[in-house]
Amino acid sequence: MDSSLEEFDGDSKQLLLFRRRYFQTEEPSDLTFPSKDILKSPDIQRWIYDTMFKEDEGALLPHPRYKFRVLKELIRILEAAMEDPVEDEISDDLATCLATMLAQGVPNEYDASQDKKKVTYTLPTTEVWPPTIHMWESPSILAEDGETGLRTWQASLFLGTYLSTHGRHLVEGKSIFELAGGLGFISILCAKHLGAKKVLLTDGSPTVVRLAECNTLLNGSQNIVERRILEFGDLEVFDLLEDEDGGRIHYDLLLGADMLYDPQDFPALMLTLQVLFSYLPDLQFLLACTVRSEDTLENFLDVCGRCPFDVQRLDIPKVPEDEQLGFFHDNFHEVRVYSITKSPGKVVIPAVGDEVHHDLAELALKETMEAHEFKQWKNPGGSSSGGASEATSETLSGS
Repeated sequence: MDSSLEEFDGDSKQLLLFRRRYFQTEEPSDLTFPSKDILKSPDIQRWIYDTMFKEDEGALLPHPRYKFRVLKELIRILEAAMEDPVEDEISDDLATCLATMLAQGVPNEYDASQDKKKVTYTLPTTEVWPPTIHMWESPSILAEDGETGLRTWQASLFLGTYLSTHGRHLVEGKSIFELAGGLGFISILCAKHLGAKKVLLTDGSPTVVRLAECNTLLNGSQNIVERRILEFGDLEVFDLLEDEDGGRIHYDLLLGADMLYDPQDFPALMLTLQVLFSYLPDLQFLLACTVRSEDTLENFLDVCGRCPFDVQRLDIPKVPEDEQLGFFHDNFHEVRVYSITKSPGKVVIPAVGDEVHHDLAELALKETMEAHEFKQWKNPGGSSSGGASEATSETLSGS
């Protein structure tokens, strides 16, 4: 096969996109299998076996139970497509692969749900053999500390699509800081494929950070992506912004996706953002949000306006599911991306000379929490003033 999907007819595109979705381990019931007429071809069956099911050394294939489920459905479709007993036949390789898996035993649904799974995400390009990101994930498991970061969520896939198509210039040659980075999908994308100079991946869960380290090693990005534990509101953020000699470390872009689960985290998140913007006044923060609750999102935007940050929603059209080429995600829940920057001329955290002091940062957090007392978050249907454009510009940092 040559270099671009655009060079292929519809049949070949069906096969290539089927393979990409298979390696992203989409539910078998959601996979679009190629048509029966395509699948009946011995050459096509051989290609499917060689590129999707063959156990070569070093092959990063999906979990055995997932592989079995897809292969079983594929054989069922092939059996239904066999019309001429002389001309039509099912590949011996595919049939033998299924028989071998049955003989060796396939993990049951519960056991499979407890295992780490290999997931391969394909960049949304027209290349026949496109760049990929390999991830160890456990979608059905919570981390030991109750975190939900053991999978790659829809907002990360949406943000990754934007960065790899229209936002590459924001990353290439730049220093990236990721908040609540989970298993590392966005950080690895920036380091491995988008030309980031350096990346700092942070997350509040030690379990998640350990798995993120495994994923950076799996993708060969360990020398570019630094992994650190950082909870919202943790004053260790100061240490991440200074080198061993006390010099200031510069970052160009702050990234975050699917961070707005619990409104009670907002004051601590605001403190972290206040520190980052105080140290890095030219920083741009791209935040991708899955809209699960309009009230929660509006309250967050209101708090951003009070800090004060400038917030702009980026106009990023969603790609219909049947037109996506990679980083496949459903459009059931809307995902919005916001650009957040420091309001010009506004003090974010009180500073003395060129230093931001820990005690003043603690005061900023204390005053943030006291000023709001979670009124808006406890009563989301109350008299919140709405989005960032309507928010006041008063600072929460005691100035």
